[in-house]
Amino acid sequence: MRRPALVAAWVFATLLAAPAAAQTDELSRLVQRYRAGDAEAAVQGLQALLRTTASVDQRPLIEQHIGFALLRLRPPEATPYLRRSIAAAPELAVDPGASVAERAAWTAQRELLPIPSELRFDVADLVVGNTDSLVSTLTVPAARGRASFRVRVRTAIPGSRDSVQLWSGRSGAPMTWDGQIGGALVAEGPLPVVVDVIDDLGGITVNWRRTLAVRYEPVTTPLALPARPQQAQTFARVTVDNLDAAARARRNGIRWMLGGSLLALTSAALVQPAVDLTAAGAAPRYVVATSYLTGLGLAAIGTVRFLSVKTADTVLTMPDEVAVRRNRAALARWQTDSARVARINAALSTARRVRVQVLEETRR
Repeated sequence: MRRPALVAAWVFATLLAAPAAAQTDELSRLVQRYRAGDAEAAVQGLQALLRTTASVDQRPLIEQHIGFALLRLRPPEATPYLRRSIAAAPELAVDPGASVAERAAWTAQRELLPIPSELRFDVADLVVGNTDSLVSTLTVPAARGRASFRVRVRTAIPGSRDSVQLWSGRSGAPMTWDGQIGGALVAEGPLPVVVDVIDDLGGITVNWRRTLAVRYEPVTTPLALPARPQQAQTFARVTVDNLDAAARARRNGIRWMLGGSLLALTSAALVQPAVDLTAAGAAPRYVVATSYLTGLGLAAIGTVRFLSVKTADTVLTMPDEVAVRRNRAALARWQTDSARVARINAALSTARRVRVQVLEETRR
């Protein structure tokens, strides 16, 4: 029973591998054919091979060689094949047997396409149950004189040929991901992702592939509670012009001026009778003189106050509504963050920390 099963498995594996091996041999034969000078026949054979192949990894390589073969016949027709090949597999390299012209054409087309140079995670871990997100940045060198492109990052759904979008945005801008796929946390292990860089001007999308290494670690150190925010001063002192106080000051100046003048005039009228009726040095003479001088002083003070008072400032204490709103918002955020950290710390026995690392791809 065991030997027939092994034989059947070997035969089945051989049958699956046979078409792939045959296509590889045919591709090698056609490549040697156009390099030997029979480019027209090689192009026809490569195009037929492209129509029949089902391998996603094999198609960019076939299109690359179609473009190289067309360089020997009709160079303008080679450009679309080279561009599609680079866009579908930016990590694809040129084999050592390529000519200088083929390498130059390949490099020229690569420089025109927006091929990412780096994908990094600024915050590469999050605690399950926390509302934080993984923050990543994709760098795309300028192509066609443009420095920003539309970006979409997606991955395959386990057990399906469909893909799900992880995040999207513009190149160079931070992008966030909550570590979930289809509402469930991503499984630990390698996670293949495809970064689609969309060139609207050229009408082509570059598919840049990377692998994320996902692993989980237990959380053993309690998270620190956030510090209570300092409350801003909610009252402000405002200085305003008090027109009523200025008017009152001017009216008082007029009263002082009129009263002093009246006292000075009355005292002046009594000077001569006091001199005639009293002896030198008598008290009535001093009283009249003192009243006269006092009247003149009051009149002078009233005149100065009337002329000098223009405005009167009053300092008011008023509530600062902006500070009150900011204090309320900061206090609400602090209460929310404190409650979230408290929940996480309460579940440390089952809490896990997700860490994500971008693995480098090797050229084929």
